[in-house]
Amino acid sequence: MQLEKTKASTLEVENSSGQGSSAMVPNEIRHWNWGAALLGWIWAIGNNRFDMAVYGLAVYICSFLLGPVGWFAQLAISIILGAKANEWAWQNKKWRSIEHFKKTQKTWTRWGIVASIFDVILMLWVGIAEFGIWHI
Repeated sequence: MQLEKTKASTLEVENSSGQGSSAMVPNEIRHWNWGAALLGWIWAIGNNRFDMAVYGLAVYICSFLLGPVGWFAQLAISIILGAKANEWAWQNKKWRSIEHFKKTQKTWTRWGIVASIFDVILMLWVGIAEFGIWHI
């Protein structure tokens, strides 16, 4: 009886989300986050990482003003967010469960893909119009 109780308690993971840097981040959510990588500062606002939102928005604006330098900075922010996003999101928000966390982050990923497709279409449209290949 005591052995079964011990096994059950070790299988249950305490939900420490939303407790800042002291939160224990479950191993099963420690992986790349495409939603954060693709949506950058927008994802950061939605997941209470306002410092990264400021950096991301500043770099996003610089990417228009500085050209290639801004693009590399944008890439760096995307890599940082993609790599650390799940850890930060778990620490900065209270989640009902790991499943709730995963479902929410999957929604961010879907919107990131939609926004990226729209972005590529817009860039092609502007590029084609700019170079006079096809007037829209």
